[in-house]
Amino acid sequence: MKLLTALAGILFGANATACSQIIGTWQSSKEMSMEYNITSADLTPTQIEFLNQALGILKITYSQETIINHGAPAIEMVIAGKKYPFEFQEEKFKYEIISCTANVVKIKHHYPHTAPEKIKINFIDENTYWVSPSNLPNSREYFTRVPAT
Repeated sequence: MKLLTALAGILFGANATACSQIIGTWQSSKEMSMEYNITSADLTPTQIEFLNQALGILKITYSQETIINHGAPAIEMVIAGKKYPFEFQEEKFKYEIISCTANVVKIKHHYPHTAPEKIKINFIDENTYWVSPSNLPNSREYFTRVPAT
């Protein structure tokens, strides 16, 4: 029994350590995201217009079991000449790690307003990752690590 307990500790401890690259606070990078989305994604002008206004605002903190989407002031977006309110409310919800490698962490988050969703987080380096939103799978949103204070 002690052997099984020790083995489980080694296996699960290694998994937690291998996935620790996600832990911390991350800021959406409008510059990196738009550079990719304009030059490499197959998006319509309306989608580009939306992303240009929405990206760069979101700040996310990952702890061992929880994600916090930090709130930000509401903005007014203009898409195809029409004005739309856009809010960034602070929200906290659970997530679980499905799998991870040095370059990819797959999570399943339990966002309060939708069904659980799986997300693939693609690391470029220890301070940069990107995701493709499910509603715009050709696009990318890049995030950079916020230095701990």
